[in-house]
Amino acid sequence: MSRIVISVLFASLWAIVACKNDHLAPDWRIDEPRILAIQADQPVFSPGDTVEFSLLLAGIDLFSRTNTTIEWGLGNVLRSVPADRSAQFDIPLAGDIDSYFGADIAGQYTATGKASVELRVVVRLADGTVLPAHKKLLLAKPSIVQSLQYQSPVIEQILVNISGQQTMPIVAGMPIYLSSSSKGNITLSADLGENSAVEVYGYRWYVESMMSAEKPTIIDGAFSPKVEIALPDLGSFIVHLIVEDRSEEVKDPLYHGGLDFVSFTVGVGADTADADAMFAEEDITDDVGFDQGPLVDDDQLLAD
Repeated sequence: MSRIVISVLFASLWAIVACKNDHLAPDWRIDEPRILAIQADQPVFSPGDTVEFSLLLAGIDLFSRTNTTIEWGLGNVLRSVPADRSAQFDIPLAGDIDSYFGADIAGQYTATGKASVELRVVVRLADGTVLPAHKKLLLAKPSIVQSLQYQSPVIEQILVNISGQQTMPIVAGMPIYLSSSSKGNITLSADLGENSAVEVYGYRWYVESMMSAEKPTIIDGAFSPKVEIALPDLGSFIVHLIVEDRSEEVKDPLYHGGLDFVSFTVGVGADTADADAMFAEEDITDDVGFDQGPLVDDDQLLAD
């Protein structure tokens, strides 16, 4: 009898868990503030370079974004800037790597000509929400940088197809306005020009509800060059695309690749020229690791 009770109990618990899992938001749906990616204008850099970093933030409305600050930490330097600004770091000369990145990094660079360094980021929203993230970058001698033959992606166009109609090219980042009669699914493809067929690129698509009662849904292709999204009857949503270069991963495990990204609005119901304006997120994105708690004490960053 006890076995029967235990079995029924287990089945009930399993049903509850399964029910809860059905309601979990998929990773591609943006329902809350998130850092999707960190972009470096030079994913591989050398002593003496100036490197610029920016973030792809999602799930943050315009008002909250205006009151959001980003703290960037690289080596012993801390930069604090508004959410709409990028951060620049002047990398020291080879003889000063020790004081900037520490003895371990300096020793690795001296011995091998390259070293992996970590960029640390903390996003602070006006409501007190803290979003931490980090990114690995490669510091290397100029001769090594020149020897890397990676193909950093550039998203040139987005190819648009509405439920089997003719495919139309749209300049990357431009909003897509559809009439209220548009029904079914929209298929979006990343056009990388001559590099579109490169298989070492990784793709990540995200959708974010904006002005629609229906939440946008990715039907297929969240991690492929082509994505299919169910259209709402009326309203708009934001699409984020990140394309990552993985061409050097096998050759050099320290190298984390460059990337490109784009964010744009898809609106259904824009039948007139004076329809309500729908603004796309600004273009901003590399591999990002997420932490559960505070990234590091500010005092520690400044003291290094």
